[in-house]
Amino acid sequence: MYVKINNDVLTDFADWEFQDSQFVDIDYKEFVKYRDRFSIKNNQIIDLVQSEEYINKKRIEEIKDELDKLDELYYLASQTPIEFEGHIYKFEWTSLYQGLLQSGILPAKIWDMTELEENAVVMDEETLRSLQNRLLEFQESAFQTRKEARSLLLFEKISLENTDED
Repeated sequence: MYVKINNDVLTDFADWEFQDSQFVDIDYKEFVKYRDRFSIKNNQIIDLVQSEEYINKKRIEEIKDELDKLDELYYLASQTPIEFEGHIYKFEWTSLYQGLLQSGILPAKIWDMTELEENAVVMDEETLRSLQNRLLEFQESAFQTRKEARSLLLFEKISLENTDED
């Protein structure tokens, strides 16, 4: 790859030689794709791939992706079928059931995940409360698992960020 550097500033680069350029032994496509991996010092391009700062930066990016993945997994858990008295429900419905319990409009027809009329159950307060408690057990377990994993990742992220500041 060919570059033009003035006062520690990369002013131009190309995959071919051009006026006032100098050759550097860096793959052009790799440079374009991973531009943040390179730095300029003393009018020279430095590959930071083995530096602690760059390795930490990449790990922080991975952690952000892993945090997003945990949110996706929690959402998927909220969609997981949970059996209750021969029917299947989702824990994401607990707030809906809480509203019904508070409203006093019970008994109410409660539909399961199949959405088939034949699987709808008319529930009184006690049965709906039992259903909600079963779903809340699963929700709480998924929530705690997600939070514990997030805590570990966030601790690592903060540690890496503090390392870069030192």
